[in-house]
Amino acid sequence: MIATAAAAGVVPALADASGPTISEIHYDNAGTDTGEAVEIDAPEGFDLSGWKIVLYNGNGGAAYDTRALSGTVPAAGVVVETYPSNGIQNGSPDGIALVRPDGTVAEFLTYEGSFTAVGGPANGIAGTDIGVAEAAESPVGHSLQKVDGTWRAPAAHTFGARNSAGDPDPDPDPVGCDFPVDRTIAEVQGTGDASPLVGTTVTVEGVVTADHRTGGYNGVYVQTAGSGDRPPAAGTASDALFVFLTSNPANHPAVSVGDRVRVRGAVSEYFGLTQITSTAKTNVQVCAHDAPLPAAVPLTLPLDAAGRESAESMLVAPIGAYTVAEVYNTNRFGEVTLTAGSAAARIPTDVHRPGTPRRRRWPTPTRRPGCWSTTAPARTWPTRASCPRTSTRTRRCASATRSRRSRRACCPTASTSGASSPPRRSTPPRPPSGAPRSRPPTRAPRPRPRSAATSRSRRSTC
Repeated sequence: MIATAAAAGVVPALADASGPTISEIHYDNAGTDTGEAVEIDAPEGFDLSGWKIVLYNGNGGAAYDTRALSGTVPAAGVVVETYPSNGIQNGSPDGIALVRPDGTVAEFLTYEGSFTAVGGPANGIAGTDIGVAEAAESPVGHSLQKVDGTWRAPAAHTFGARNSAGDPDPDPDPVGCDFPVDRTIAEVQGTGDASPLVGTTVTVEGVVTADHRTGGYNGVYVQTAGSGDRPPAAGTASDALFVFLTSNPANHPAVSVGDRVRVRGAVSEYFGLTQITSTAKTNVQVCAHDAPLPAAVPLTLPLDAAGRESAESMLVAPIGAYTVAEVYNTNRFGEVTLTAGSAAARIPTDVHRPGTPRRRRWPTPTRRPGCWSTTAPARTWPTRASCPRTSTRTRRCASATRSRRSRRACCPTASTSGASSPPRRSTPPRPPSGAPRSRPPTRAPRPRPRSAATSRSRRSTC
């Protein structure tokens, strides 16, 4: 038997088809959230005085924002309530309630999951999940819209106008290429670290091998048809490059993986990778659909920089055993960093303390022998001349030929000022657990040897 919300005593809020309803929502996009809003659809001239929009937090179910509506609905048939950046929470899940003037709930919608409201006008009501969501990589200017009673995936927002299915592609991009190719992709890439054509406007042709128009890259990878299936080698030009379509979705052409395209744009280098920037949809033409993808380059690591350069932006097929070393950009850009072999690459501070040239401990074994002076500035290493013999218990500093462990050249102080003994360790004590670590200080200039008179009056210990 399947338990329903009604069986559990919790009734979801359903909208009155003849009254105001929530018709469009925007709460999340790539980068800083902008243009967040909730749109209310209602008959023209409808009086919204006393109506409210209440935002609910799915973590605990409590309300966190209430907006009072007022005035009548204009001829457009919608009213838009805007919010500041991050004013509407990003889900997993969260909800929005539309409340009538008498305090009853006209509609309680949730996104990225469902939950039951706790407190406020929707108390005890189970939200209706709209079934679609925005993500951290959703383009700026998109929203979730209810069209013909169904909520749709993110698309260019229509705030201020009633949502309509319309023509899904009123002006489809034609298939066919009419501007001539003047360079091959290999000529644009060149055989060096950077393209020899940086700053030049070129036209190239290739097959789309990866589509990253969403997720932060705003572009596609294009590779020469029939290329690949060769090992990477120094001095061989790559047959693929990245086409940057700018961050404005209006400039993005309708292309898919497997399309054979011609691209016109300026050549540049971006973080060491060659790319062409297309600033208008008309700069990308689709010559044919469903073209065969180029063969993958067999890639064996480790590989020197010149060898990697020859496979830049191309489809590759790693050969051998690899270990996932980093997934920081997996959810952002679909990247996974691999390390050749069965062990993940370790960063230096996993092995040695930060700020140390080859594990430089403080003090280092390469320091000249010295002693700790109670009268010298903290953490300095005076010369032997400033560490006179003060008693029979005193030992002079160990010689440079003795081991570091035996170089405990310090002894109880004989200072007339009553200073306590310095630590009898060749390295300073470790900080307590949980204490912040700081970079070891640089070695202070060696103080000049004091005279015998000074040494007797301001005693040091070694």
